[in-house]
Amino acid sequence: MKDALTLALAKRRLLSLGLVLLLSACATATHEMARDPLKAPPKAGEVMVVVSITVNTPQVGAVDGIQLERVKPGSDKPSYYHLPVIAPGMARDTSLFAGVLPEGEYQFKQLQHAASQRYLPLGATQAERIGRFAVGGSQAADLGRLIVTPVNVNVVVGRSALAGNNQALLRRFSPEHAALFGGAEPAAGWLEPRKESDRVEAYAFGRPTGALIGPQASDGRVLAASRLGTVLVRSVEGRWSALRSGKLEALMYVAPIEAGDVQLVAVGEFSTLLKQRRDSQVLEPIDPGNLPKGNLIFIAGNTSAGWYVALEAGKKVQLLHAKQLEAGDWQLQREEDVSLSMWSGANPLWFWPTRDGLAYATASGGLHFLNFSNRQWTRRPSPEGNRFIAVSPNVDGSLGALTSPGGGLGGVFAKMYLSRDDGQSWKLIPSGEVSVRIMAPMTLSDGTLLMAGGVFSNPSVYTSKNEGQTWTRMGASQLDRSFVPLPSGLLLAVDRGQYGLFGIDSSSDQGASWKREYSNFDREAYLAQNPPKDSPKEPPKDAKGAK
Repeated sequence: MKDALTLALAKRRLLSLGLVLLLSACATATHEMARDPLKAPPKAGEVMVVVSITVNTPQVGAVDGIQLERVKPGSDKPSYYHLPVIAPGMARDTSLFAGVLPEGEYQFKQLQHAASQRYLPLGATQAERIGRFAVGGSQAADLGRLIVTPVNVNVVVGRSALAGNNQALLRRFSPEHAALFGGAEPAAGWLEPRKESDRVEAYAFGRPTGALIGPQASDGRVLAASRLGTVLVRSVEGRWSALRSGKLEALMYVAPIEAGDVQLVAVGEFSTLLKQRRDSQVLEPIDPGNLPKGNLIFIAGNTSAGWYVALEAGKKVQLLHAKQLEAGDWQLQREEDVSLSMWSGANPLWFWPTRDGLAYATASGGLHFLNFSNRQWTRRPSPEGNRFIAVSPNVDGSLGALTSPGGGLGGVFAKMYLSRDDGQSWKLIPSGEVSVRIMAPMTLSDGTLLMAGGVFSNPSVYTSKNEGQTWTRMGASQLDRSFVPLPSGLLLAVDRGQYGLFGIDSSSDQGASWKREYSNFDREAYLAQNPPKDSPKEPPKDAKGAK
């Protein structure tokens, strides 16, 4: 069924591209980029508009383009206006748009993510749910937030009840625009209030897409940061539940901590800091103090050493330290460049907690270890001085690495290494007949090595009992999976959800077979759209979403 869903999505995407090309080529349609009001203020007969969009799916990515259609009754010549992004890169899943439009009535026609060339045309049903807006006079229009979420392989869009205006985003990420829109009334411009039947936001909260698994808690729980202010929690029995903040920010890292009555901390977009108190089932905000604006991707620390966070802002990642977590006075410790290079491609970096503190690796800058007790840094080079493609801290304390000789080369040129002394020495791990490597080697709890590869032929997962001298193919593996070995011996596999369907599987036999534990698959929606003779076979019937 996964292949069928992938094919269906591919056809839908081609159709979307066809529609875009058709609209662009249509001689009777006009297209115009709405002006940024900072660059060209509105003239007589023009009005400023601001709107934000949050996505709960990697199908579209952070939306970077909006196409509006100006509604002209009786006219057979469509007019399309494209709103520009302001404050680009302010978040992973939320985008902010503002532009100057001629007076008139409008409807949302299409969303796009140009980097991946994905387009989401909004048909009659979607347009009816969202509604139309009209601008006129001198009143700026603040349309609030739109929410994008998958329903299986389909994508739906609705209006947010939580984010009825964009004043906070404007003040924080574009004060210059905030001054222009300061007089805009919430939801000004919509011809009708948000419909009671618009359940898109509530639906998205019930099925957040994505899971970034952090360190395992001492009681055996597995914690995963997800979208829409959600932390997914796996009990030792394999049941998943959700802790929620009730906000729309995507979370990007979660860690168990011991600090008074606080037992976990999660971080994410918009410098979000959240905590869970003992005996509580909600995530509460932590006063960020003087944290700069950006996306938090890591946190580590304790009450004696203080707290360290990694903050991504534009092309830089900063490591900041504060003595206290609540209302902290954050001071810069390190800064790394993660900008794209035409010679070596992306420059990712990886953070992880260690026994003595924390560590991070950069694609070209080697390994960096911080000891919390003496606050001393230690740097160690990468194997053979090559670039890191992937780094894997393992459950037994070892460190796996996938390296490239440079120039952004990977796959068939990549080499796998394993270090058991925090990068002081490295052992080359042979890959046998697997010519294409896509992940750093991982160690399972019994010392078995895990590897995935074979991209160009049959992507599979392999294990080795003798550090790579021989490999055993355990089974097929999707390319969008990431693996998380647990100290108990269980192996988790997390999908990216790039086709709308997102799930977490577990294996008790080192990847030979899998059991679906969590899924955002909506069986009722599937059956409503496809009333077949037989019920869908994938995901399994025991797959459930977060409760």
